[in-house]
Amino acid sequence: MKTRKTWFITGASRGFGLEITKAVLATGDQVVATVRSKASELAAQFDNHPNLLVVTLDVTREEQAKEAAQAVIERFDKIDILLNNAGYGLLSAVEEATAHINITTPIRIKTAKEFAENLSIHPNHLNALLKKHTGQNVSTHIRNRLLEETKVLLVQTEWPLQDISYSVGFAEQPNFNLFFKKNTGLTPAEFRRNYRAS
Repeated sequence: MKTRKTWFITGASRGFGLEITKAVLATGDQVVATVRSKASELAAQFDNHPNLLVVTLDVTREEQAKEAAQAVIERFDKIDILLNNAGYGLLSAVEEATAHINITTPIRIKTAKEFAENLSIHPNHLNALLKKHTGQNVSTHIRNRLLEETKVLLVQTEWPLQDISYSVGFAEQPNFNLFFKKNTGLTPAEFRRNYRAS
């Protein structure tokens, strides 16, 4: 019988933090998921799962960290695994890179090697960790995140395609168009048109 572990995952409201929270709960382990606000919304998203405790935590505020730790002890007695996704942890590099995308701060991390270098670990080790905990490798996570951010920019902004291309890390728009079409079956322009027509 598997020993149940307690995971403490910061930055669990979206992106990698959210995906890892889903994956860990699916294994039967317990999760303390931290969010900066709206803890009840994340709990509701997981149907108030009995193995999930959602707490409000800004990792830069010491008093909130102490309150979160106390809540963990009261509910689960201990923390076995800490995944600092909100700060400089295993998956934070891509989250940070995509948090404030715009034309003046484009995404800089686009490859597994760049991601691993940012975390000061070997790319093979990073791939093994992500594969073990999420079932996907680094390149897949990065690709999916770039696609997610691109789709948001296409439907929520009026930015020209060239600006979106540059913002998500492509110096040349034709390369961006090929990347997007290869992964979605549509060019960025077609995706935007279809969304607006629906």
